[in-house]
Amino acid sequence: MKKFIFGVVIIAVLGLVAMPFISGILTEDMVNKLVTNANQYYQDAQTDMKVEIVSYERNIGNSTIEWRLNLGEYGVFYGTDTIIFVEHLKHGYTGVTSETSLEKNPWYTTLLKKYNIEKNPLHITTKYTLFGDITSQLQLDSFMVTVDKAPLTIKPANLTVSCDTTFKHFTSEGQWDGFFIDKKVSAGKATITSDTTLHSPFLVSGTAQFIFEGITAQEKNETAQIQGIKGSSLADFNAKENSITVKVDCSIEKVIIPEKTIKDITGSLVLSGLDATAYEEAIQSYMNFISNLMEGIKDDAPQATEEYLSKNMAELSAQMVNMYEKICKSGLELSLNDIKATFPEGKILGNAKITLLQDLSMGAFMLIAATPSEALNYIALKTQLQFPKALSDNTAGLTSPIYPGMQTGLFVEDGSNLKHNAETRNKKLFINGEEIQL
Repeated sequence: MKKFIFGVVIIAVLGLVAMPFISGILTEDMVNKLVTNANQYYQDAQTDMKVEIVSYERNIGNSTIEWRLNLGEYGVFYGTDTIIFVEHLKHGYTGVTSETSLEKNPWYTTLLKKYNIEKNPLHITTKYTLFGDITSQLQLDSFMVTVDKAPLTIKPANLTVSCDTTFKHFTSEGQWDGFFIDKKVSAGKATITSDTTLHSPFLVSGTAQFIFEGITAQEKNETAQIQGIKGSSLADFNAKENSITVKVDCSIEKVIIPEKTIKDITGSLVLSGLDATAYEEAIQSYMNFISNLMEGIKDDAPQATEEYLSKNMAELSAQMVNMYEKICKSGLELSLNDIKATFPEGKILGNAKITLLQDLSMGAFMLIAATPSEALNYIALKTQLQFPKALSDNTAGLTSPIYPGMQTGLFVEDGSNLKHNAETRNKKLFINGEEIQL
C-alpha cells in the first residue's frame, strides 16, 4: 500500500514538473491554429494581409516567438508594410503568459525618438490558456509630448481584449484617464466595453458601451465644456430572416459655451431591414474599391497618382454605384428617435423615419431627381420636429410656403414653438396636415 501511495506521489510530482513543458507544446499548437484562422479570415475578406511566424524557439520553461503581420496594400494607410511582434512566453501549469514588444519595428522606435519619449510607454501582456481562450492586456503609461509648441500629457490607459482560437467571439474592456494640454484643454476619464460575435469576415453582432466624463477648453476668460458623454450600440443578425439591425444611442449631460448652457441632449439612430447578403457584398465592393484605389497611390509620385485617379475614376465610380445599389433594398429603414435637447429658450424634440418600399437603384434615383412625385412610389416618410421660436432668426421664412404645391411652410407656429410634421400616406405627401402636390 505504501509503495502504491509513493508511486502516486511520484507520478503527481512528475506531472507537476512536466506541466510547464506540456503547456509550451500545447501553446505552440494553439498559436499555429491561431495563425491559420487569422489568415483564413484575411483570405475570406479577399485582402492580401497575412500573419506569419518568423521564428518559434520553445524551451522547457519558456519560449520566444517573432510574429510578422504583413499589411499588404493597406500599408499605405499605416506608413509601413509590416508590424513585427516579439513575444517572450513563460510556461505555466494551465497555460502561458507572454510579454510582447514592438522593439524590432523601426517605425515604432523612430516615433518614440521623434517625440522624445525616452521610456517605452506601451506594455502588452497575453495569456494563452489550455482551454483555448486568449486574453491580451495593453497598458499605456503616462507620457508627455510637444505638439505645436504646447506640452501634451497623455494619461495612463489600459485595454483588455479576449477571444477564442476560432476568432469568433471577442470581449473588450478599457479605460483611459484622459489628457491635458498646457492647462488649456483637459479631457476626463473614458471607459469602453464590448461583446461581439463574428459571423463572417464582414458580419458582426453584439454590443458596445462608451462613457466619457467630458472635455474642457479654456481661452483667456472663457470656458467651454462638454460633460457626461455616453453611447451604446447594438448590432443584431437575424439568421432566419438574413437581416441586420443596428441601433446606436447617445447622450450628453451638458454642453457649456460662453453665455449658454445646453442640457440633456439625447438621441438614437436605428437601421433595420438591412439584407445581410447585400451588406456583405457591398462591403466586398468597397474593399475592392479601396484595393483598386491603392494600386495607383504613390506617395513619392503625386503626378502619377493624379493621372491614375483621373484615368480610372469611371471604373471606381461604377464600383461605388454597385455598392450603393446592393444596400438600398426594399424594407430598409432608417430612423432617428427621441432627439432631445434643452436650451435656455426651451426644448428641441424630434423624430424621423424613412423606409424603402422598393429597391432603389441608381436608375430609380435618377427618375426621382427628374420627377419628384416618383419618390412616393419608393419611400415612406414620417418626421416630427419642434423647437423654440427664440432659436430662429427667420421665423417668417420657415412658416411660409417654399413650393407651389404647399399650403403651409415647413413649420407652423404653436405658441412659443415652431413645429413641423411630415408623412406619406397612400403614396401622398402631407406637411403639417396638408397634402403637397408634387
